[in-house]
Amino acid sequence: MKPFATEWNIKELLTDIQSVAESVKPREPKIRFCKPSELRAYQPEKDTVLVGDCHIIRGETFVIGGEPGVGKSIAATELAISGATGRDWLGLPVHVRFKTLIIQNENGRFRLQQEYQARGLDKEIEDSILVSEPPPYGMTLTDPEFMEDVKSVLDSFKPDVVIFDPWNSAAEDDKISDYKKTFDALRDMLPVGKNKPALGIVAHTRKPQPNEKHAGGSGQMHTLSGSYILSSMPRAIFVMRRGTSDETDDSVVWSNPKNPMALAHHQRPGNAV
Repeated sequence: MKPFATEWNIKELLTDIQSVAESVKPREPKIRFCKPSELRAYQPEKDTVLVGDCHIIRGETFVIGGEPGVGKSIAATELAISGATGRDWLGLPVHVRFKTLIIQNENGRFRLQQEYQARGLDKEIEDSILVSEPPPYGMTLTDPEFMEDVKSVLDSFKPDVVIFDPWNSAAEDDKISDYKKTFDALRDMLPVGKNKPALGIVAHTRKPQPNEKHAGGSGQMHTLSGSYILSSMPRAIFVMRRGTSDETDDSVVWSNPKNPMALAHHQRPGNAV
């Protein structure tokens, strides 16, 4: 007489039961609505606002834009160091110390060694910053193994800020659909809920046309390559441009055309990238 259930079909039964149990779980809503009283009563976590007057917020996106060589990557590194030390970042106060993961495709280990050696910092930043070497196959957001490796580091390091440098290393062309796909892939890569970090995107501004004057105010947003996506999605946009046309002058003009702040001049610490 055949047994009623073998070891194999018992395993199948348990798998089916688990599948059914998961299917009846209440899912997270795709959209939430709040009454005015609920909004007034909302108390954000103490570490929600990381930098400035809501310039960099946990779970929101910001952009650092500028022409090649103006110092965007240096500004991103300075942000990571400010998060580790608690000091101001380019004139903006840091409200809480935070950890930063930099996913970058710009500088190899030799250049990174020079950059961090020049800072003269050691234990103050050791446990608060992780920087990638340029991936051998590029920023392949469509590669499941690449995404798995990044998510593994995100799970173990638990950064408060993730910086992706540069944007054009993943966005293959200037089509809006490609920019949106890249942006969605970056956001989907990050943890959700209370652990969702701020996402910083380092992006190039487009090459100015002959005799074109520098755009001022909110017009600077539209100088970003792929400006439709990169200017509409982020909470804050920082734009860097050279202070003068003199190549020996290392000053830059630093502004925020979306979440306004006064224009400021800063010296670039070291060689710009």
